[in-house]
Amino acid sequence: MRRLASRRVVLPASALVALVLACCVMLGDEPAATPQGAILARFTQDGTEYAIHADGGAYRRRGDEWVLAARLFEPGAQDRAYVERDSVMHVRDDGGTLIPMRREFRADFEAAPSLRELIGLEPGWTAFTLQSPTAPTVSDYVALRREILAGRAGFRDNALELADVAHGGRRALRARSVAKSRAMVCCKTSIETELLHAVSGDVFHFDGWFFLEAGTPFTLVDVETTWILQHPGIRVVVWGGRHLGMELKWADKPQYRQAAGREVDIPRGRWFRLRFALDLSAGEDGRVRVWQDEVLVVDAPGRTLPVPFAVYNSLEVGITSNHDAATLLMDDLAVAISRR
Repeated sequence: MRRLASRRVVLPASALVALVLACCVMLGDEPAATPQGAILARFTQDGTEYAIHADGGAYRRRGDEWVLAARLFEPGAQDRAYVERDSVMHVRDDGGTLIPMRREFRADFEAAPSLRELIGLEPGWTAFTLQSPTAPTVSDYVALRREILAGRAGFRDNALELADVAHGGRRALRARSVAKSRAMVCCKTSIETELLHAVSGDVFHFDGWFFLEAGTPFTLVDVETTWILQHPGIRVVVWGGRHLGMELKWADKPQYRQAAGREVDIPRGRWFRLRFALDLSAGEDGRVRVWQDEVLVVDAPGRTLPVPFAVYNSLEVGITSNHDAATLLMDDLAVAISRR
Protein backbone atom coordinates (compact mmCIF):
# COMPACT_ATOMS: atom_id res chain seq x y z
CA MET A 1 0.00 0.00 0.00
CA ARG A 2 1.27 3.46 -0.84
CA ARG A 3 0.68 6.51 1.36
CA LEU A 4 -0.30 9.88 -0.05
CA ALA A 5 2.09 12.10 1.83
CA SER A 6 0.01 15.26 1.80
CA ARG A 7 -3.33 13.78 2.87
CA ARG A 8 -2.25 10.73 4.89
CA VAL A 9 -4.31 8.55 2.56
CA VAL A 10 -3.11 5.10 1.60
CA LEU A 11 -3.53 3.97 -1.99
CA PRO A 12 -3.00 0.42 -3.25
CA ALA A 13 0.31 -0.78 -4.59
CA SER A 14 1.67 -4.27 -4.96
CA ALA A 15 1.42 -6.05 -1.62
CA LEU A 16 4.35 -8.22 -2.57
CA VAL A 17 7.96 -7.85 -1.45
CA ALA A 18 10.35 -6.73 -4.21
CA LEU A 19 12.12 -10.06 -4.66
CA VAL A 20 13.75 -9.31 -7.99
CA LEU A 21 15.07 -6.29 -9.88
CA ALA A 22 12.60 -6.74 -12.74
CA CYS A 23 9.68 -9.07 -13.25
CA CYS A 24 11.46 -10.82 -16.11
CA VAL A 25 14.79 -11.28 -14.29
CA MET A 26 14.34 -14.15 -11.87
CA LEU A 27 17.19 -15.93 -10.16
CA GLY A 28 17.66 -18.54 -7.49
CA ASP A 29 17.68 -22.26 -6.85
CA GLU A 30 14.16 -22.70 -5.54
CA PRO A 31 12.49 -26.12 -5.16
CA ALA A 32 10.14 -27.41 -7.83
CA ALA A 33 6.57 -26.11 -7.63
CA THR A 34 3.20 -26.78 -9.22
CA PRO A 35 1.82 -23.75 -11.09
CA GLN A 36 -1.85 -23.07 -10.47
CA GLY A 37 -4.31 -21.43 -12.85
CA ALA A 38 -4.15 -20.39 -16.48
CA ILE A 39 -0.93 -19.22 -18.13
CA LEU A 40 -1.00 -15.43 -18.46
CA ALA A 41 2.34 -15.04 -20.24
CA ARG A 42 5.11 -17.29 -21.50
CA PHE A 43 8.49 -16.11 -22.75
CA THR A 44 12.15 -17.08 -23.05
CA GLN A 45 15.02 -15.01 -21.71
CA ASP A 46 18.69 -15.93 -22.06
CA GLY A 47 17.69 -19.45 -23.09
CA THR A 48 15.45 -20.04 -20.05
CA GLU A 49 11.70 -20.50 -20.38
CA TYR A 50 9.37 -18.63 -18.01
CA ALA A 51 5.62 -18.84 -17.44
CA ILE A 52 3.42 -16.50 -15.40
CA HIS A 53 0.28 -18.10 -14.01
CA ALA A 54 -2.99 -16.81 -12.60
CA ASP A 55 -1.86 -17.83 -9.10
CA GLY A 56 0.47 -14.81 -9.20
CA GLY A 57 3.64 -16.84 -9.59
CA ALA A 58 6.38 -16.51 -12.15
CA TYR A 59 7.86 -19.94 -12.82
CA ARG A 60 11.18 -20.90 -14.41
CA ARG A 61 11.63 -24.16 -16.26
CA ARG A 62 14.37 -26.39 -14.87
CA GLY A 63 14.58 -29.54 -16.95
CA ASP A 64 11.15 -31.17 -16.73
CA GLU A 65 10.18 -29.18 -13.63
CA TRP A 66 8.90 -25.69 -12.93
CA VAL A 67 10.53 -23.59 -10.21
CA LEU A 68 8.76 -20.70 -8.50
CA ALA A 69 10.99 -17.70 -9.20
CA ALA A 70 8.85 -14.86 -7.81
CA ARG A 71 5.40 -13.94 -6.60
CA LEU A 72 4.28 -11.10 -8.86
CA PHE A 73 0.81 -10.36 -7.49
CA GLU A 74 -1.79 -11.46 -4.97
CA PRO A 75 -4.76 -13.01 -6.83
CA GLY A 76 -7.96 -11.08 -6.22
CA ALA A 77 -6.34 -8.28 -4.21
CA GLN A 78 -7.31 -5.48 -6.58
CA ASP A 79 -10.86 -6.84 -6.98
CA ARG A 80 -11.34 -6.76 -3.22
CA ALA A 81 -10.10 -3.17 -3.04
CA TYR A 82 -12.33 -1.63 -5.72
CA VAL A 83 -15.99 -0.79 -5.19
CA GLU A 84 -18.33 0.82 -7.72
CA ARG A 85 -20.67 3.44 -6.28
CA ASP A 86 -23.02 5.62 -8.36
CA SER A 87 -21.25 4.51 -11.56
CA VAL A 88 -17.88 5.66 -10.18
CA MET A 89 -15.13 3.22 -9.23
CA HIS A 90 -13.67 3.73 -5.75
CA VAL A 91 -10.71 2.18 -3.95
CA ARG A 92 -10.54 1.50 -0.22
CA ASP A 93 -7.68 3.03 1.73
CA ASP A 94 -6.21 1.27 4.77
CA GLY A 95 -8.85 2.83 7.01
CA GLY A 96 -11.71 1.66 4.79
CA THR A 97 -12.42 5.08 3.30
CA LEU A 98 -13.55 4.95 -0.32
CA ILE A 99 -11.54 7.19 -2.65
CA PRO A 100 -13.07 7.94 -6.07
CA MET A 101 -11.02 7.00 -9.10
CA ARG A 102 -10.89 9.20 -12.19
CA ARG A 103 -11.63 8.59 -15.85
CA GLU A 104 -10.50 12.12 -16.69
CA PHE A 105 -7.58 14.14 -15.37
CA ARG A 106 -6.13 17.53 -16.29
CA ALA A 107 -3.13 19.54 -15.07
CA ASP A 108 -2.01 22.99 -16.24
CA PHE A 109 0.16 23.86 -13.17
CA GLU A 110 -1.42 27.32 -12.85
CA ALA A 111 -3.03 27.23 -9.39
CA ALA A 112 -0.41 25.73 -7.07
CA PRO A 113 2.31 28.06 -5.73
CA SER A 114 4.83 25.22 -5.34
CA LEU A 115 5.36 21.49 -5.78
CA ARG A 116 3.99 20.73 -2.32
CA GLU A 117 0.57 22.15 -3.22
CA LEU A 118 0.37 19.96 -6.32
CA ILE A 119 0.23 16.78 -4.22
CA GLY A 120 -3.15 15.74 -2.82
CA LEU A 121 -6.57 14.38 -3.70
CA GLU A 122 -7.94 17.69 -4.95
CA PRO A 123 -5.16 18.63 -7.39
CA GLY A 124 -4.91 14.93 -8.26
CA TRP A 125 -1.17 14.27 -8.17
CA THR A 126 -0.37 11.74 -5.45
CA ALA A 127 3.45 11.53 -5.43
CA PHE A 128 6.69 12.55 -7.10
CA THR A 129 10.01 10.77 -7.53
CA LEU A 130 13.48 12.31 -7.35
CA GLN A 131 15.76 9.32 -7.88
CA SER A 132 19.37 10.37 -8.20
CA PRO A 133 22.88 9.55 -6.97
CA THR A 134 22.05 11.22 -3.63
CA ALA A 135 18.73 9.33 -3.36
CA PRO A 136 19.33 6.12 -5.34
CA THR A 137 17.03 3.62 -3.62
CA VAL A 138 13.27 3.52 -3.07
CA SER A 139 13.66 4.15 0.64
CA ASP A 140 16.02 7.06 -0.09
CA TYR A 141 13.74 8.94 -2.48
CA VAL A 142 10.59 8.18 -0.48
CA ALA A 143 12.29 9.66 2.60
CA LEU A 144 13.39 12.69 0.58
CA ARG A 145 9.86 13.19 -0.74
CA ARG A 146 8.47 13.03 2.79
CA GLU A 147 10.95 15.66 3.99
CA ILE A 148 10.21 17.98 1.05
CA LEU A 149 6.45 17.72 1.55
CA ALA A 150 6.88 18.45 5.28
CA GLY A 151 8.96 21.53 4.48
CA ARG A 152 12.02 20.12 6.23
CA ALA A 153 14.20 19.70 3.12
CA GLY A 154 14.76 21.15 -0.32
CA PHE A 155 15.86 19.60 -3.58
CA ARG A 156 19.25 17.94 -3.85
CA ASP A 157 20.57 17.20 -7.35
CA ASN A 158 17.21 16.50 -9.05
CA ALA A 159 14.33 18.98 -8.93
CA LEU A 160 10.67 19.50 -9.87
CA GLU A 161 9.87 23.22 -9.98
CA LEU A 162 7.17 25.46 -11.34
CA ALA A 163 8.62 27.60 -14.15
CA ASP A 164 7.50 30.85 -15.78
CA VAL A 165 7.99 29.31 -19.24
CA ALA A 166 4.61 27.91 -20.22
CA HIS A 167 2.92 26.51 -23.28
CA GLY A 168 -0.37 28.00 -22.17
CA GLY A 169 -1.07 30.33 -19.26
CA ARG A 170 1.75 31.51 -17.02
CA ARG A 171 3.55 28.43 -15.75
CA ALA A 172 4.72 24.93 -16.55
CA LEU A 173 6.43 22.21 -14.52
CA ARG A 174 10.17 21.80 -15.03
CA ALA A 175 11.84 18.44 -14.35
CA ARG A 176 15.60 18.46 -13.97
CA SER A 177 17.75 15.36 -13.51
CA VAL A 178 21.46 14.75 -13.22
CA ALA A 179 23.14 11.73 -14.81
CA LYS A 180 22.91 8.38 -13.07
CA SER A 181 25.84 6.95 -11.17
CA ARG A 182 27.57 3.79 -12.33
CA ALA A 183 25.79 1.77 -9.64
CA MET A 184 22.31 2.90 -10.71
CA VAL A 185 19.97 1.54 -13.38
CA CYS A 186 18.51 4.98 -14.07
CA CYS A 187 17.53 8.34 -12.58
CA LYS A 188 14.04 9.86 -12.41
CA THR A 189 12.41 13.22 -11.91
CA SER A 190 8.69 12.69 -12.33
CA ILE A 191 5.24 13.38 -10.92
CA GLU A 192 2.47 10.80 -10.72
CA THR A 193 -1.15 10.12 -9.91
CA GLU A 194 -2.61 6.82 -8.71
CA LEU A 195 -6.20 8.02 -8.99
CA LEU A 196 -6.96 6.50 -12.41
CA HIS A 197 -8.91 3.39 -13.36
CA ALA A 198 -8.50 1.91 -16.85
CA VAL A 199 -9.08 -1.74 -17.77
CA SER A 200 -9.24 -4.07 -20.76
CA GLY A 201 -11.72 -2.78 -23.33
CA ASP A 202 -10.98 0.86 -22.48
CA VAL A 203 -9.20 3.40 -24.66
CA PHE A 204 -6.63 5.42 -22.73
CA HIS A 205 -6.05 8.88 -24.26
CA PHE A 206 -3.14 11.10 -23.22
CA ASP A 207 -2.47 14.65 -24.42
CA GLY A 208 0.36 16.92 -23.27
CA TRP A 209 2.95 19.51 -24.24
CA PHE A 210 6.68 19.05 -23.70
CA PHE A 211 9.84 21.11 -24.19
CA LEU A 212 13.31 19.54 -24.16
CA GLU A 213 15.52 22.22 -22.63
CA ALA A 214 18.64 20.06 -22.30
CA GLY A 215 19.50 16.43 -22.92
CA THR A 216 16.98 13.73 -23.75
CA PRO A 217 15.12 11.51 -21.27
CA PHE A 218 14.79 7.84 -22.20
CA THR A 219 11.09 7.83 -21.25
CA LEU A 220 8.52 10.61 -20.83
CA VAL A 221 5.23 8.99 -19.74
CA ASP A 222 4.48 5.68 -17.96
CA VAL A 223 0.99 4.15 -17.61
CA GLU A 224 1.24 1.41 -14.98
CA THR A 225 -0.52 -0.95 -12.63
CA THR A 226 0.73 -0.79 -9.05
CA TRP A 227 -0.93 -4.15 -8.27
CA ILE A 228 1.90 -6.20 -9.83
CA LEU A 229 5.53 -6.42 -8.73
CA GLN A 230 7.71 -3.72 -10.34
CA HIS A 231 4.58 -1.88 -11.60
CA PRO A 232 4.53 -3.06 -15.23
CA GLY A 233 2.78 -1.04 -17.91
CA ILE A 234 3.32 0.79 -21.15
CA ARG A 235 5.57 3.80 -21.58
CA VAL A 236 6.55 6.48 -24.08
CA VAL A 237 10.17 5.95 -25.16
CA VAL A 238 12.49 8.25 -27.09
CA TRP A 239 14.17 5.53 -29.14
CA GLY A 240 17.80 6.27 -29.93
CA GLY A 241 17.34 9.68 -28.32
CA ARG A 242 15.47 10.83 -31.45
CA HIS A 243 12.16 9.07 -32.17
CA LEU A 244 9.00 8.70 -30.10
CA GLY A 245 7.51 5.25 -29.64
CA MET A 246 6.21 2.97 -26.89
CA GLU A 247 7.14 -0.21 -25.03
CA LEU A 248 5.16 -2.58 -22.82
CA LYS A 249 7.28 -3.22 -19.71
CA TRP A 250 6.34 -6.85 -19.21
CA ALA A 251 7.69 -10.28 -20.12
CA ASP A 252 9.13 -10.06 -23.67
CA LYS A 253 8.62 -6.27 -23.77
CA PRO A 254 6.94 -5.65 -27.15
CA GLN A 255 8.05 -2.39 -28.74
CA TYR A 256 6.09 0.04 -30.91
CA ARG A 257 8.42 2.07 -33.13
CA GLN A 258 8.10 4.40 -36.08
CA ALA A 259 8.41 2.91 -39.55
CA ALA A 260 12.06 2.53 -40.54
CA GLY A 261 13.17 5.24 -42.93
CA ARG A 262 10.17 7.44 -42.14
CA GLU A 263 10.97 8.44 -38.57
CA VAL A 264 10.22 11.97 -37.38
CA ASP A 265 12.83 13.45 -35.03
CA ILE A 266 11.66 14.72 -31.67
CA PRO A 267 11.82 18.55 -31.59
CA ARG A 268 14.32 20.40 -29.43
CA GLY A 269 14.22 23.95 -28.15
CA ARG A 270 10.48 24.38 -28.69
CA TRP A 271 7.17 23.11 -27.36
CA PHE A 272 5.77 20.02 -29.05
CA ARG A 273 2.54 18.13 -28.52
CA LEU A 274 2.58 14.45 -27.55
CA ARG A 275 -0.63 12.46 -27.81
CA PHE A 276 -1.26 8.75 -27.62
CA ALA A 277 -4.28 6.46 -27.63
CA LEU A 278 -4.13 2.91 -26.27
CA ASP A 279 -6.77 0.29 -26.99
CA LEU A 280 -6.23 -1.71 -23.80
CA SER A 281 -5.85 -5.45 -24.20
CA ALA A 282 -3.49 -8.22 -23.12
CA GLY A 283 -3.98 -9.79 -26.57
CA GLU A 284 -3.14 -8.87 -30.12
CA ASP A 285 -6.38 -6.88 -30.51
CA GLY A 286 -4.79 -4.00 -28.60
CA ARG A 287 -3.60 -0.95 -30.50
CA VAL A 288 -1.02 1.81 -30.02
CA ARG A 289 -1.25 5.19 -31.72
CA VAL A 290 1.21 8.04 -31.09
CA TRP A 291 1.05 11.57 -32.49
CA GLN A 292 3.93 14.08 -32.45
CA ASP A 293 2.40 17.48 -32.94
CA GLU A 294 -0.33 16.56 -35.44
CA VAL A 295 1.57 13.76 -37.19
CA LEU A 296 0.62 10.14 -36.52
CA VAL A 297 4.05 8.56 -36.07
CA VAL A 298 3.06 5.14 -34.66
CA ASP A 299 -0.05 3.09 -35.44
CA ALA A 300 0.35 -0.59 -34.59
CA PRO A 301 -1.63 -3.53 -33.18
CA GLY A 302 -0.37 -5.43 -30.16
CA ARG A 303 -0.53 -6.00 -26.43
CA THR A 304 -1.00 -2.95 -24.25
CA LEU A 305 -1.80 -4.61 -20.89
CA PRO A 306 0.47 -7.03 -19.00
CA VAL A 307 -2.41 -9.37 -18.04
CA PRO A 308 -6.13 -9.38 -18.93
CA PHE A 309 -7.30 -8.29 -15.45
CA ALA A 310 -4.74 -5.49 -15.00
CA VAL A 311 -5.98 -2.11 -13.78
CA TYR A 312 -3.95 0.85 -14.98
CA ASN A 313 -4.23 3.12 -11.96
CA SER A 314 -0.97 5.06 -12.23
CA LEU A 315 0.25 7.78 -14.59
CA GLU A 316 3.84 9.01 -14.26
CA VAL A 317 4.98 12.01 -16.31
CA GLY A 318 8.30 13.80 -16.71
CA ILE A 319 11.78 12.32 -16.80
CA THR A 320 10.52 8.85 -15.92
CA SER A 321 13.89 7.28 -16.81
CA ASN A 322 17.23 8.75 -17.89
CA HIS A 323 20.92 7.87 -17.94
CA ASP A 324 22.40 11.26 -18.81
CA ALA A 325 21.52 14.70 -17.48
CA ALA A 326 18.29 16.15 -18.85
CA THR A 327 15.89 19.05 -18.30
CA LEU A 328 12.28 18.91 -19.47
CA LEU A 329 9.26 21.23 -19.30
CA MET A 330 5.68 19.88 -19.33
CA ASP A 331 2.35 21.66 -19.48
CA ASP A 332 -1.38 21.25 -20.25
CA LEU A 333 -1.55 17.52 -19.54
CA ALA A 334 -4.80 15.63 -19.96
CA VAL A 335 -6.07 12.05 -19.68
CA ALA A 336 -9.42 10.72 -20.86
CA ILE A 337 -10.49 7.09 -20.51
CA SER A 338 -13.45 5.74 -22.52
CA ARG A 339 -14.90 2.39 -23.52
CA ARG A 340 -14.23 1.04 -27.01
